[in-house]
Amino acid sequence: MTVPTKVIPSVIPFCYDYEMAQKVGPKGQVVIPKKFRDELGIEPGDEVVVSLSENGVLIQSVHTTKSLRGMFAGSGMLKMLMDDRRNEAR
Repeated sequence: MTVPTKVIPSVIPFCYDYEMAQKVGPKGQVVIPKKFRDELGIEPGDEVVVSLSENGVLIQSVHTTKSLRGMFAGSGMLKMLMDDRRNEAR
């Protein structure tokens, strides 16, 4: 059995060892500190999800959860799958 030599966290733990105060701009914008962006791999143009949590506001990167909706639209895959399903039942 191979034991992993390095584990890369996918999120910053709640008890992360530093905090950074940010001012809210006139349009309600807040800058995500560079250290956090680097840690999470957030780059300019990436999307984030902003939601309310029990302790405040939660900002999550969505670049790893890209939607697949509509990816196969017009490909004929639905018809192919339905035909395959019909043939399987016989």
